[in-house]
Amino acid sequence: KSLWATGLLLFFSLSILGCDSQDLGEKEEADDPIDQEEPVSDERAVSEACVVCHAGGNLAEAEAVHQIDPGNTDVAIEGNVVIKEPVDRAEGKFTIKLPLTLTRNGEPISDLGDLLINEDIRFRFTLAYLTSETNGDASYWQSYKMGKEIRGPGEPGPAPDSAEQDQAGYISVDTTMITDDTEAEEGKYVLSYKFSTDWPDRTHRIAFQIDGNKSNPYYDFRPDNEPITETRKVAATSSCNECHHDLGVHGGGRKEIAYCVTCHIPDTADAHSGNSLDMKVMIHKIHRGANLPSVENGESYTIWGYRNSAHDYSDVHLPMDIRNCYKCHDGSTSKDGNNWKSVPTKEACGSCHDNIKFELPEPPLDSYQRMHTEGPREDNSLCADCHTANRIVSAHRIPETDAAKAFEFDIQSVKNAAPGQRPQVTFAVIDPTKSEDDPVRFYDIQADAPFMVPEGASRLAVIIGWNTENYDNQGSGNDPAQPVSIDALAEAVRNADGSFTVTSPVAIPADVTGSGTAALEGHPAVDVDGDGEDERIPVKNDFQHFAITDDEPQKRREVADIDGCNDCHVSLSLHGNNRTDAPQVCVICHNGNATDIAQRPDDPALTEDGRVEQAIDFKFLIHAIHSAEANDPLVVYGYGGTEHVYRGHYPGKLENCDACHLPGTQNPSPGIQTTAVGTGDDIASPADDRYATPVAITCGVCHENENAELHMQQNGGGFDLGPPVQPSDDGDDDGGDEIFQPPGHPTSPNCTTAFECHG
Repeated sequence: KSLWATGLLLFFSLSILGCDSQDLGEKEEADDPIDQEEPVSDERAVSEACVVCHAGGNLAEAEAVHQIDPGNTDVAIEGNVVIKEPVDRAEGKFTIKLPLTLTRNGEPISDLGDLLINEDIRFRFTLAYLTSETNGDASYWQSYKMGKEIRGPGEPGPAPDSAEQDQAGYISVDTTMITDDTEAEEGKYVLSYKFSTDWPDRTHRIAFQIDGNKSNPYYDFRPDNEPITETRKVAATSSCNECHHDLGVHGGGRKEIAYCVTCHIPDTADAHSGNSLDMKVMIHKIHRGANLPSVENGESYTIWGYRNSAHDYSDVHLPMDIRNCYKCHDGSTSKDGNNWKSVPTKEACGSCHDNIKFELPEPPLDSYQRMHTEGPREDNSLCADCHTANRIVSAHRIPETDAAKAFEFDIQSVKNAAPGQRPQVTFAVIDPTKSEDDPVRFYDIQADAPFMVPEGASRLAVIIGWNTENYDNQGSGNDPAQPVSIDALAEAVRNADGSFTVTSPVAIPADVTGSGTAALEGHPAVDVDGDGEDERIPVKNDFQHFAITDDEPQKRREVADIDGCNDCHVSLSLHGNNRTDAPQVCVICHNGNATDIAQRPDDPALTEDGRVEQAIDFKFLIHAIHSAEANDPLVVYGYGGTEHVYRGHYPGKLENCDACHLPGTQNPSPGIQTTAVGTGDDIASPADDRYATPVAITCGVCHENENAELHMQQNGGGFDLGPPVQPSDDGDDDGGDEIFQPPGHPTSPNCTTAFECHG
């Protein structure tokens, strides 16, 4: 045991110091080039030792340390709520008793007083009853305790420091309200609360918030003990958490929609801005954010929260089409999930369509607003007469998505793909809505209307890249590191069975080994809305791996699944609807040797970030897009010199790598490609590239503080390393010091624990 402990102590000591086990004496400074007696090849040696600690099963396994903390207190509601009424109901004094089961990390909580007092954990609940759907209005939960915001005198805007905000409808719990249930086992308690009011014989809800709790447990009941016939569940927390992962607002303690709706009710408003805090209004407006008509007109959408904190949602971009109402409102799990189409109200509909005015006076002629088509509306009693469920569904239909159902891309074969040969790719575009024996199931891409629209509206391309271990596409002729791209509409030859074949204009270079990939991308064009303009229809890309020198085709490693992407995006379609729902196609172009230099302005002063180029390697790019901040945006140039500025607003938790990654793929592993951060004098050759090591460039996107970067560098990582050959003598300086890969920490092919060397 003493030897094991000594080894553990030595390991942590050396880890903190960032040791280099090859030489525990004087370290070679990273700024000094490593002496090289022989020319360096294009291969970039990487000596990152991240696997020593962060590989699967090791001391600080990356997948394990990126788990979301679900909370450590678990409160369950057990049994029935007991309502004790006075003999004379007119007195209005009632006592509510509720059995609770309290556990922490699965163990019963034996001393609730210690939990509430000594650990300063707040324990609160809300109490509300459900109103009826009357006069066209939607039902809602009416809180028994709902204050009004109070602010100092003056115009709407930031309130003075003395302003109070008492919008919450919760009741703070103290130890006198909860007593031990002596007749039950450990961890069971009874909450008692007495209040003066009248009880309507309707559905009631009591919901809890406990600091550090995994959820907001709630319980619906009727005071008269009659069966519950009316409830309300318009959106499920599980739907929210597909994007938000672990929904927690107001400091993290409010995690369930069923809890939120007991406070965010009609007639509640933010006194600072005047904006409604009604759930159906506020949530729609937050999610439409930057695309609200009012915001596009130059206004802002801001909600002021606790202690006068301003939350500006004016630059929020929903990562999906706003018309995907089904994403949040699932009528298959609750009848109330269909309210978006069956209970239209001016409050709900006007939240997204805030350019529609329902009250007089009419807006001025030059206003972005317009009066409701049928004139002003005092209430919602007539809304459903015109806005029937069928009309609402039709108005929120996404025509491009419907049109895409009639198209399917299919790579059928790749032949003639040995080194020195020009690959031949056979493919078809199919209408899957037609039977297999239908003679027009195969589209004629050289004659059918969806593929004949000019000026790029119709596009179909076959791309060919190599090799699948780490794409670099060297010798393709498309620089830097881009694949062969063939215009299938112009170059394809039709076959007798309705398929088409294209032949690569470029032969696979003689020194390429392994396997390659052929992909079919692009879009047909269809006038989906009858306005005379053809829209680009996003069709899922298809791909097929093929052998170059391998006996059998070897597929490219899979890191992310499209289902993870589409939890937020619904359908991920990029580059003008050319690349759709196929990450395996994206990585052919977005590889470690690729940057956006070919699309950027020659003068960096014309760009927002002032850079000569930006890496577009997928492992960097995707992390950087999702973690970008408003004050430190990511700027990437795309096709035709289009500038894309990413300013963040990722709705999930960055530490939740499982949201995108397939199991085990977030752990560092050897053999992953480095990332070019500068293409040097010759963008066609990686020999003079500046580069970052794979784990450093990936993990460093989120872990960008000085200590984290130093830790990576001390263990063999680098963010801007010199080319593998000596730089040219032309005086060109592409932004970094001419340095080489530091030796870092050694690794072993059989390294499975940190104690192999240090224990």
